[in-house]
Amino acid sequence: MTLIEDFRKELRILQSGVTKSDLPLKDCFKKIQHKNKSLSFPKKIASSHVRAIRILRLKARNLRKFISDKELEHLLDDFLFDLKYGDESKFMGEVDKNVVCLFDSLRKMQSQKHLFIVPIMGLSVVQDIAIGGAKIVNLTEQALGSLESTYSVKLGFKGESLSEIVERMTKSNETTFYAIVVVDAPDDEKALELALQKADACLNVLRLYYYNAQFALRDECRKLILREIVDVNLDTKIHGLSLSSINVVANIPIVDSNALSQMKKAGFDMIDKLLSKEADQMTKLQENILTAIFWFGNAVKEEQRNMKFLKSIIALETLLIPDGGQGKAKLISKRYASLVYASASDEEKKEVYRTMRSLYEIRNSVIHSGEGYVYDDDLAQVMHWTRAAILILLTYAEKFSDVTELCKKRFPVDDSLYVAL
Repeated sequence: MTLIEDFRKELRILQSGVTKSDLPLKDCFKKIQHKNKSLSFPKKIASSHVRAIRILRLKARNLRKFISDKELEHLLDDFLFDLKYGDESKFMGEVDKNVVCLFDSLRKMQSQKHLFIVPIMGLSVVQDIAIGGAKIVNLTEQALGSLESTYSVKLGFKGESLSEIVERMTKSNETTFYAIVVVDAPDDEKALELALQKADACLNVLRLYYYNAQFALRDECRKLILREIVDVNLDTKIHGLSLSSINVVANIPIVDSNALSQMKKAGFDMIDKLLSKEADQMTKLQENILTAIFWFGNAVKEEQRNMKFLKSIIALETLLIPDGGQGKAKLISKRYASLVYASASDEEKKEVYRTMRSLYEIRNSVIHSGEGYVYDDDLAQVMHWTRAAILILLTYAEKFSDVTELCKKRFPVDDSLYVAL
């Protein structure tokens, strides 16, 4: 079926269910009102409403229009208003024509540029850091003045001075450090989503170099909360309390000129270059490196140990076995030993192979058996190895198109080493 046919099917269900009558709240999943007109959405059509939005989302993506679900829902609601408060029989008689018009409205939605100043917690920067077209800055009156000058805008509300804006923002967000990002989006909701993604992408890059740090976007950081768990030993009848704090930010990394210099030696400029590229300009290897940095960054900020382990393994899989397939444990272990330990002895490579196989078995146990516990040394090992693999592959990001070519031409696997293993 075509998207028009799929949408028409859901529309007939919505048309017969949505009503201008004021239904009891308990019978509806939604009520909307425009001026003095209202529509009630009975629960029986909720699944069709969701499917209609999914069809609109797919159509928008086919048009390369990345529109928020909230905006798509507004478009659908307006469409249903026109249907129910217009000539309903005529509307449904020309249903395909009207669906085409709705789809065409997606095509006509134009993206607009949005500037966001996104608060960051648990990070200190001595000098501005540019990463992939975004910046992480210490928010000052001068920084805001530069933004006003660059983008020809006024940032103050109701006559606020720049110093008053800085004071208000740093007080309310409890931080002086911010990501400055500019995004293109067709609606405000999508713009915010993209801005937060872009800001967190910057932090994922820093997490590659500070993988024990706890910095995060303000949205992800709660205030200090005391967690109290009651513990009763049912055999000894002894009571106890387990007290700990959630989201304690310790060892705040300070990024200064020396730190930035060390990061540059370890591939920072290459990551910045890759993040500035359009998707269709990147090789498969470059795409996989950025995806691996995303997963590793998410592993760094993850609090649950088993999920931290899994996200790090996913980053490693993305780098070394991006196409998946059978025998992944053997293939990732061989490629890791050959690539990261290229200059090591055969015995060392065998030991690396055994260890990686063991780590991958833990991955399988967590995913397939629900085994929740991961030991500290296993977690530390996989985090260290994943980071090492990313940094090494960065040096080949512009020399090879994918990891298969890299391994074949630069780091060939000697299968004979691992036959007995």
